[in-house]
Amino acid sequence: MANIFKFGTADFAGLIRAGSFKINPNSRQDLDSYRDADGVLHRTALAHTATVVEFDVKRLRESELRPLMDAIVASYINYNERDAQCEYFDPETGQVKTGHFYIDSNLSFSLYAIWDGENVYNETHFKFVEY
Repeated sequence: MANIFKFGTADFAGLIRAGSFKINPNSRQDLDSYRDADGVLHRTALAHTATVVEFDVKRLRESELRPLMDAIVASYINYNERDAQCEYFDPETGQVKTGHFYIDSNLSFSLYAIWDGENVYNETHFKFVEY
């Protein structure tokens, strides 16, 4: 099986904190769905689905974080949108898939400490949403 998630060329293998990986595969999207006067749902489910992948990256030193972030930024299709072609394993279908994802805008980094003159960052939460 391929790695569980790659953002462009940024490979998260070995960086994901155990127990933090969550995927909402093939999330169905509705267009103008509604409930009628009897409470019956009338759905117009669209053919395009959107997967959401999120996980925590373990605590990293700057020297470990820098190559990861450089690979992420180098993979951007559009810098302002923080998007890339991604590869992920879909547990619903048991297949490795590719999709166009963006990094959720709430990405933030928290400094844990400075050891030997090097920044060390707390676990960082990443969330990727498919277009």
